[in-house]
Amino acid sequence: MERTKIKRILSAIEFHQINEILLREINFPIEGEGIYIKHAGTHYGHVKIQISEKTELGSSICNWYLTEEEFPKGVYREAIEKVLSFFISYLEAIRGERVNIYFDILDATFHPVD
Repeated sequence: MERTKIKRILSAIEFHQINEILLREINFPIEGEGIYIKHAGTHYGHVKIQISEKTELGSSICNWYLTEEEFPKGVYREAIEKVLSFFISYLEAIRGERVNIYFDILDATFHPVD
């Protein structure tokens, strides 16, 4: 028998406090800003995002309003997209319906701690 550890993308319990808001009709667009600090204190990140309803059929879309010099493609963008994917799945699970959203990344930074 092989055992592997299952990693959490994001602790779903963090969304519990806003479940009622997520279940109601959302007045789009919504703009927000978040900061992430790694537990070991080795780096931190920040993202400013606008979420809008996507009325046409198809997948949710992430629009990056940053140049590659401002926020390089790679592991950090992938991390943000992984969290957005989790958010869509979570929202669909608690609503019981498909959700199509535009995510506009207005600003993002990543910094190793000195």
